[in-house]
Amino acid sequence: MKKLFTFALAAATLVGFSACSNEEDGIDSSKAYLKLGITSDNAVTTRATQNAVVTEWYAFVEGTEVIWGATDTRAIITAELGTTPLAAGEYTIYVSNFPNENAAYANSVNSGFGDAYYEGTAKDEGKDKKSLVAGVNNVTIDCGTAKNSKFKIDASGFHGNSLSVNVTKDTRDLTFAGETLNNDAYFEAGSDLNFTVTYAYPGINNGATQSTESKTLKLGGAGTVSTLTISDDNKGTISLTIQYEDSFGAGTTSSVVINATNGTATITPAS
Repeated sequence: MKKLFTFALAAATLVGFSACSNEEDGIDSSKAYLKLGITSDNAVTTRATQNAVVTEWYAFVEGTEVIWGATDTRAIITAELGTTPLAAGEYTIYVSNFPNENAAYANSVNSGFGDAYYEGTAKDEGKDKKSLVAGVNNVTIDCGTAKNSKFKIDASGFHGNSLSVNVTKDTRDLTFAGETLNNDAYFEAGSDLNFTVTYAYPGINNGATQSTESKTLKLGGAGTVSTLTISDDNKGTISLTIQYEDSFGAGTTSSVVINATNGTATITPAS
């Protein structure tokens, strides 16, 4: 299932539209206002820095000029976006849970582990842009399944007495060892990952001299789980294989509404 996040105008801005401007509330009824909603798989809520609040997502909005963010780096969503008067017309609207893919995969917050990357675009049927009219425009963007493949390690078939796995992809360089051996990481779907496995095996090298194995394996498609399985033949020779699972991120649905006046969030779980 999917989670629904909603970035809403304050209640006062949702009523009282008339042919005239409402100067007291700062609302111009001839202008367009954006009520932005986001649907995404439940996996995104595991990110500690997001807390399932859409105002901690990022957006890019462009009409005849750039309204919010930039084409290569989206700006974090705030209440100001929902109360910004826009001219009626066609807009390019992107949203994502990171400012861009590079930021998602670098992910210095969690040292590269445990964060899926989601993005979506608002479009009218047959068009690349979304038309906004005067008044409140309810625009829900479906981010669907995460763009990347979830990577994990299964070392249950390994019988040595030490193990570490170094994974490199472009500028990313992650090491899975000790407590981080069971961590998840996300990479671009279909990526070729380079693995270097360092291990010691009692009875072969007495656990004193470490051996290494290197291999390049391809990850699965978007939204899949790609598991690197490490096993041995009890003689000191290990094998590395990738197993694919269909998807990740299934979960319950809830609604998050942001009050544009004070930025507070009201979370309503599914009944």
